[in-house]
Amino acid sequence: MFKGISNVGTQAEQTQIFRNAAQHLAPGGRFVIELWVRGLPHPAVPQAAAVGLAPGYMVVDRFDAVAQQVVSHHFRFDEGQAPQLFASPHRTALSGRRSWI
Repeated sequence: MFKGISNVGTQAEQTQIFRNAAQHLAPGGRFVIELWVRGLPHPAVPQAAAVGLAPGYMVVDRFDAVAQQVVSHHFRFDEGQAPQLFASPHRTALSGRRSWI
């Protein structure tokens, strides 16, 4: 599952997942994960960035570099209905690359 490991909230819990996987691997086996690593936010926008837009839909990510947390806020605007919000927290690492969002 793409970026599923980021749904595990702490480094200790992530470490336990790796230990558990290692116990189930055959000799020479591999445990593969895929994770998006966000670049450092632009200095002028250190707290949040719009990362997805579509008709009736918007995603805004809010960052906490110290806690290594990103919360993705998904907004849906369906005509004739109240706006809906779904927030999904993720543990992440910020890379040294700058992402000019």
